[in-house]
Amino acid sequence: MKEMAKFTWGDSVRIAEAAPASVRPGSAAEVVGVTEHHPSGIVYTVEFEDGSDAEVHEDHLIPLNDDFE
Repeated sequence: MKEMAKFTWGDSVRIAEAAPASVRPGSAAEVVGVTEHHPSGIVYTVEFEDGSDAEVHEDHLIPLNDDFE
């Protein structure tokens, strides 16, 4: 059975503290892409407030209720 993505384009998220340092744990970000067929599971491209981006596994994302600013 195909795994469903927890997040979609435009969702505001926070990077989990347990995430690798390269993806900026604790930082707020916005989902700008979803790769559902990645070998390690669902991976998201997220954009940070400074405009930089990173690919982050779904296990390392926490939903934010506030709008991304």
